[in-house]
Amino acid sequence: MRKLFMFRKQALYEQVGFDRRSASRNTPQEIAAARIDALLAYDAGERLRSIRNPTLLIAAADHLLVPWQLSELIAKEIAHARLVKLDHGGHHFPRTQVEAYNTLLLEFFRHAERGALGSSLPSATRRNESEVG
Repeated sequence: MRKLFMFRKQALYEQVGFDRRSASRNTPQEIAAARIDALLAYDAGERLRSIRNPTLLIAAADHLLVPWQLSELIAKEIAHARLVKLDHGGHHFPRTQVEAYNTLLLEFFRHAERGALGSSLPSATRRNESEVG
């Protein structure tokens, strides 16, 4: 399933606001570009579709290494996935958005625990939620 990560490279760079001249003060531009290229080359579609467990994906709108648009595509391939997009937080959103991150995890685990006791995860869990920020 090559379409999962088949974007025109320049279009993806533009979507995430990537500028080769100023990729990061800590990451050389060649490294940042190589990371995006690696994401684009990998095809995980078959493996993603084989996941049957409820899955929580959390993405940050300003995450350069894994742009949220790719997380959205991944969520569409997993049968019982829920995607939550944080407005900000970058690559380290578990540390920069601690309260929101922990709340999302606790909510997910509580729901999964109830599901293990007999109720199934509703199909409406596969959606893009951006209410957390």
